Amino acid sequence: MNAAAISQLTGKSAPLSFLDEVEASDEQSLTAKASVSMNENFFQGHFPGNPVMPGVLIIESLVQAVEVLTHKHLKLQQVKKARFHKMVKPGDQLTIKVNRSQKDDGFEAQALLGEELACSAKLYFF
Repeated sequence: MNAAAISQLTGKSAPLSFLDEVEASDEQSLTAKASVSMNENFFQGHFPGNPVMPGVLIIESLVQAVEVLTHKHLKLQQVKKARFHKMVKPGDQLTIKVNRSQKDDGFEAQALLGEELACSAKLYFF
């Protein structure tokens, strides 16, 4: 699935559509890619001289991946156990992985830079 199809499914458009492609998907999990360009508006102020992707936008990327997995527009209810392990900078490519939780109605979500974990969180929706 390409960026245009993802945008249509999530209802998000530039500059708030973050996923570029879906690499793999089944009923329980999804793997997607998100390229981070220096041209992103949020880098202008976050932070001058040291551009870093804001954590809330990394979480939004995870939310969009869940929306693609479920084929639904969702409202985020709660973020639990969010951890930011590595800064996401211009030129990085995030691999987004989301899985339906086996224990409850939540989703386990990760953003990876190569093999390194950049962010992890447990997401719950209305």
